[in-house]
Amino acid sequence: MNKFVSRLAALAAAALMLAGALVPLPVFAAEGDPTATVAFQVMSDNILHDQIKKDERLLGLQIQVTNYPGDVTKLTPADISFSRCDFDYEKNSIKIGNRNSENSSFTISMNTGHYTGNSAFRTEINFMIIDPDNKMRTPFSIPIRFLNGDGENSPLDVRAFNFKTIGSPSLSEVHKNDIITLVITIWDTNIIYDDYEALTEEEKSEFKFRLDSRCFKYTYGDIAVDFLESNGSQNYLEYQITIEDVRYDGSDDSFQIEVTYPEYFGLEPSRTGWLYSDRLIREEDDDGSRNDDDDDDSGSGSGGSSSTKVPPPTPTIIISEYDYGGGNVSAAGSFTLRMRFTNTSDRLPIDNIVAKITVPEAFTLTSSSNTFYIDRLSRESSVNREIQLSVKPDAEPVSQSVKVDFTFETVINRERRSLNASQEIGIPVSQLDRFSMNPIEVPAEVYVGDSASFEVTFINRGKTPVYNVSAEITGNLAQPGQRQFIGNVASGTEDSVDFLLSANEGGPITGEVIITYEDANMNVKELREPFSTNAIAMEVPEFDPNMVPDDIPMEEPP
Repeated sequence: MNKFVSRLAALAAAALMLAGALVPLPVFAAEGDPTATVAFQVMSDNILHDQIKKDERLLGLQIQVTNYPGDVTKLTPADISFSRCDFDYEKNSIKIGNRNSENSSFTISMNTGHYTGNSAFRTEINFMIIDPDNKMRTPFSIPIRFLNGDGENSPLDVRAFNFKTIGSPSLSEVHKNDIITLVITIWDTNIIYDDYEALTEEEKSEFKFRLDSRCFKYTYGDIAVDFLESNGSQNYLEYQITIEDVRYDGSDDSFQIEVTYPEYFGLEPSRTGWLYSDRLIREEDDDGSRNDDDDDDSGSGSGGSSSTKVPPPTPTIIISEYDYGGGNVSAAGSFTLRMRFTNTSDRLPIDNIVAKITVPEAFTLTSSSNTFYIDRLSRESSVNREIQLSVKPDAEPVSQSVKVDFTFETVINRERRSLNASQEIGIPVSQLDRFSMNPIEVPAEVYVGDSASFEVTFINRGKTPVYNVSAEITGNLAQPGQRQFIGNVASGTEDSVDFLLSANEGGPITGEVIITYEDANMNVKELREPFSTNAIAMEVPEFDPNMVPDDIPMEEPP
């Protein structure tokens, strides 16, 4: 549809509206599939570019959409939804302009800053337009290609890079002197995956990778590579490079990966462009200290030019948490002692850490060493360690002290210093209570008015004495409340106490023997043993004079 026809259609629509016939005119989209391209407004020259460097500072970006299948005149920013944009754009700044109904095109513009997609798996812009009339969804995907440091296209496109450490799948920040694992995913447009698969194992081994960086230090050769089949439409080769034990020295915030190919391909080595990351923190001096204003205590006033830089506080390491299962640990038992070692300094890392554990005589190490070595602890970071301990059967039931001595190193004012620290933790021990009373044997019966004695025997089979032992008897007895104090009963000792059993009337007798004592942990306890017997009353017949015989001779006096 040319401009002349378009103007005729507009005049016809106006005439119909003036005539009162409000008949909507059809909207014709341009032929072809909808497409979208992106251009970047660079801060340095304020000019639109179709390719940029990863570290380029931007003022904004513009997305040109053509062949849109709907009515471009009705679109608003609310109809556009970004599912991915690896740039820190401002949502409120999104605008739609340059609408053209002839080719169904328009421009989406927004304010933006630097590139943020270094941790993304794909570097691209994905968005969707939801038509306001029929709610039709039109998706768009724009792959982003970056220039390398020389301003030329690089055949290696870094799809993702990530920093990891033990116990953390991803680090949001890497500070100077941190030791990390570097994971980089690269899309290599030099080779397609099928060509890689056609190589022999020997040819595949000719792939060589090297990290070129002024700020990441590692042992050359310690690079692991996993080859992946790209998900892209071109099926390019993709590989994930993992480099362990990399130390960031804070001297820079960029690095490169160089790839050397097998001779079969006849390719020169390729390099990625420089990568800059806002996750690399290098605000410290070479000794790891910060130049904070709070450290200035010279009292020189506001100028600051004559202030003296105060060294950072000396770091130390502590046991910030420990756990042995809670409560008391039992003699003749075992337990696991878990400890968390923490570098308390918020400014200095520490390294070459040796933790030596000294246990009391009551404990014994089982299947564990008493020494731990920790290569490095970053600022305010922690590491967990555990040991297996057993408690001796005769362990004294008190709080036992476990001592941990630390030796470590740090760099202060560009000098390496050796430091030490020591801490103790208390673990309460409880002895097994094996104080018991033997079964009670009482007479089968007792006569009213008489008394019988019985013996109560008790034994301390534990490894420690029991204290303040006393015994008493209760029940329907003629003499209730009998109580005796025995005192302390040593370990492995048997003792006994006697009680009297009597009744005032015949019938069943029931009672209980109660032994009260204090165990080795000074807890008051009781032993109770019931007993029962029968009381028998003796019946005396009444005197009957008729029962005396008459022929009983009288006894003559002498």
